[in-house]
Amino acid sequence: MIKIITGLIFIILIIITIFVLYPDTGKYEEYMFYGSIALWSFLYIYFTLNLKIFSLFPFSLFLNILFFIFMIFITSIILPQEDGKTILSKILSGKFPDPETINRGKIKYLKGLFTTDIKINTNNLQKETKKFFDKIKD
Repeated sequence: MIKIITGLIFIILIIITIFVLYPDTGKYEEYMFYGSIALWSFLYIYFTLNLKIFSLFPFSLFLNILFFIFMIFITSIILPQEDGKTILSKILSGKFPDPETINRGKIKYLKGLFTTDIKINTNNLQKETKKFFDKIKD
């Protein structure tokens, strides 16, 4: 039971980290957030309870690591972004999140928990204003 709970905690922490680092997921962001936590938690519980190989020590460690790597890989492929690129393509092209993006992700998904003072520069203000007016036009 402790193994399942620690696995679920790891799943939640990994999904929160992915969504905080790349918060621009579009208009269905909350559905994707909670849905991915539910999907990966269900799969982890299912595999842990139904596959006996998950309970044998050397295999269980290897399969848990493999499961979490697979979870990160699949989530980074299927998570939609507003610019149309996947997280994996952004990582492979070297576009990593900047501190402003991380702060927006903290505010959005952690509800301001652990956030530092946000210093908004004029470029970010112009970008957000342009996004606002583009949404109004649509």
